[in-house]
Parts: sequence; structure tokens; C-alpha cells
Amino acid sequence: MLHTEIMNTKQVSINFNQLVREYWDNLTNTLRSFQASEEHEFLEMWVPNDDPILCIKDIIDLAASNQIEKLIISIKCDDDLKIQAEDIVRLAKEIGGKISLSSERSLILVV
Repeated sequence: MLHTEIMNTKQVSINFNQLVREYWDNLTNTLRSFQASEEHEFLEMWVPNDDPILCIKDIIDLAASNQIEKLIISIKCDDDLKIQAEDIVRLAKEIGGKISLSSERSLILVV
């Protein structure tokens, strides 16, 4: 039932930093029914990678395979996740995505 809802979703917004933090928090604190993301069922098979760019590419691939037409990823550059603005800009060019800067100083990647 929920899977069909995802298939009909046209646009999804994700806060990347929050997603990664919640993944590790859920992994260490949830004994049963662990989920990579409680909000986004299409990420049920997603596992964070040490390389944040590969993580983002995996999310984009999963969204595409679930017929999500527009994916908006908010990414805050920080040292904890080893995210550099230049890498995000390079990724946007590579995949034909658009990038902008939010009022919270996060990069917004639209695919």
C-alpha cells in the first residue's frame, strides 16, 4: 500500500545531514523494525557510505528507480560528514542537476 504511494510521488525533499544522523541513531537505538528513513520508504535499502558524494548518488539512483520525478536534497557542508561545497557543485554538473544556496547556508541540489 505505502509502496504505491511512493510510486505516485512526483517530488521528494530530503535533508541529507539529518538523514545520515537519523540513520546512525536509528541503527544504534532501534531493536526491531529498523528503517533507514521513517519518512521515505524508497530509501529502505539505502546505507550511508563514508563518501558523502556516493551517498547522494545512491539516493538519486533509488529515487529514479522509484519513479520520483523531482528530488530536492538539502546539504549542509560540514567537517563531520566530510562534505565540501565544490564536490556538490561538481556532482550537480555531472548529473545535470541544479544547485542553489538556501537561507540556512545549505546547498540545495535539485535533480
